[in-house]
Amino acid sequence: MEWIVQIISCSLAAFFFALLLNQPKNTMVLSGVIAGIGYFVFLLSGQGTLGYFFATLFIGIACEICARLMKKAATLFITSALIPLVPGVGL
Repeated sequence: MEWIVQIISCSLAAFFFALLLNQPKNTMVLSGVIAGIGYFVFLLSGQGTLGYFFATLFIGIACEICARLMKKAATLFITSALIPLVPGVGL
């Protein structure tokens, strides 16, 4: 149950960060979904250095695929999707 709450809040955080960056409307939801799945990969990988690697690898590949399918820049997706993986609560 705790994982579900974390994944949903991660997706919402990425969505609202995309909104803050004035990202195009048709890419916001997709960025949130990619961020949520990426955080799920992070949780499955053990929440350590290896978890960051696999989650970032997944997010990078998924953002490149979505960017090519939607004919947009990959930076639009990556910028908001990586925000939940930034380590440190002090930020």
